[in-house]
Amino acid sequence: TFDLAVLAGIEGASAFIDFQTADSPVDGLDTGAFQAYSNIAIDGSITQLSQLWYEQWLFDRAVRVKLGKVDANAEFAYLGAAGGFINASAGFSPAIIALPTYPNPATSINAFVYPDESIYLGAALYDGAATVDGVPTGSRGPATFFSDDVSDDWFAIGEFGVTLDSVGPFAHARAGIGFWWHSGEFARFDGGTEDGTSGLYAIAEGRVWNPEGVDPADGEDRRGLWVFAQFGSADGDVSAVERQFGLGASLAGTFGDRDDDSCGVYLTRVDFSGEPAAALGSDEWAIELFYDCAIAPCVHVKPDIQWIRNAGGADDDALVASLRVILTF
Repeated sequence: TFDLAVLAGIEGASAFIDFQTADSPVDGLDTGAFQAYSNIAIDGSITQLSQLWYEQWLFDRAVRVKLGKVDANAEFAYLGAAGGFINASAGFSPAIIALPTYPNPATSINAFVYPDESIYLGAALYDGAATVDGVPTGSRGPATFFSDDVSDDWFAIGEFGVTLDSVGPFAHARAGIGFWWHSGEFARFDGGTEDGTSGLYAIAEGRVWNPEGVDPADGEDRRGLWVFAQFGSADGDVSAVERQFGLGASLAGTFGDRDDDSCGVYLTRVDFSGEPAAALGSDEWAIELFYDCAIAPCVHVKPDIQWIRNAGGADDDALVASLRVILTF
């Protein structure tokens, strides 16, 4: 991240660049589930400049504009309290079938308005080439954003939210509702095509307990017990997921002096399309538990276990255990 106020004297401006490389065995991580158990695993490999954007705050920080190649999940449908989980559904509802996120962020125009400290309204237009036309926007520039003979699809999204220092038993509470639309031509399960598709989502989170010594008004100190919920809805005529529900709790600072450790539990359910031609079977459930252990200030080790019921709509279940190591430097 480059602070352009310091580097170039442009107040309220910053720029960001993100390089990513990843490699996973093709089909080697397949559990048969619709909901991916890993938020970083991919089928194959990437080496790409995933994000490159410019951001500008305007009108005494009442408006924020971001232009360039952006991961949409950094701006929309995210839950800070769910950041420790590795099941991909905790990142954003899988009912948002077209979100331009890892491994395919996309060129975009984003604008957010903050009428006061407790309300925000955001909207964005993204290159939608990846969803229907299969263009890997994560490894490409802005050509398909400006429409060319490869793809002319768009993805639009908007979110309205409220943030409150306290409400009832919750501190640092946030709730939001969003709408998305994709302009592409989607195949219907009953035959034919549908010109464009859309959906809704909702998110909510808040801290319900903080340990002794933590100022409840301090939003920077994340220690304490956080709870969150999510919902997503899509058109079951074209989307495998018709609805998704998620609930979770995460604890930052676990016990004794383990202030940098965290743990959590997450439950998510996917309701598959009811279209007979979709033949997707029973609804899929997944539950995840993790413990993130800081063995040094820059080294974290995270054991994680997930149980998936009716994986992919079938009668089979899946049990997945993994170990993630995070190095910060």
